[in-house]
Amino acid sequence: MVLNAAAIPTLQLDASPATYDASSSTTISSTPNFTLYAMLNSLTPTAGTTYDIVAAITPEQTTPANLGSFVFNGSTVNATSDLTFNNGGNPGLPPHGVYPTYYKEFAFTWNTANTFNNYDVSLVGGTHTGPTGTTPGNALYMSFNVDVAGLDAGYTLWFDLIQLDANGKVIANEPFSHAAQGGTGGSSVPDGGSTIMLLGMAMLGLGWAKRKISA
Repeated sequence: MVLNAAAIPTLQLDASPATYDASSSTTISSTPNFTLYAMLNSLTPTAGTTYDIVAAITPEQTTPANLGSFVFNGSTVNATSDLTFNNGGNPGLPPHGVYPTYYKEFAFTWNTANTFNNYDVSLVGGTHTGPTGTTPGNALYMSFNVDVAGLDAGYTLWFDLIQLDANGKVIANEPFSHAAQGGTGGSSVPDGGSTIMLLGMAMLGLGWAKRKISA
């Protein structure tokens, strides 16, 4: 069923796989690798403006640190050396408001061929699968692959969708109830070197146990 477009925000974020968490009013993906969707409730982006995805470290991080990295649409971003520190000037960072943390903006251009029949993200039950391309549709979407497994354990990303005027001033963003949060850090599979090192340690342990029994 297509929901009343008049009630749907101009800007929304969705993710897949994800579910909508009513307690925090956020679409949350619990997997480290997921797809993030920017959604525009129009077939015509506003001329003379730009649109950015904002990815922010959460929980709050106020001190420069090596927190690992994440991958956004094929680009690896180091946390926090590749990020900008937010001192209150950037809108909508978690939790549902501005607080000091590190973030990065990713500018993009809408592909007007990516149309779909819009829906209110906050009303989707069960597992979210994101927008499905239809011709014709009544809205636009863009998809971005995100992987936060390389972040340190306990850290993840909060996402906002913002619109800026020609001077770089934020003139719109998705409602807080239509923001997204994704994945969990510390989920990386050990690389080959780490795997070999762990295997070697295990073999040494077995050898030590065998010598102890022989003694």
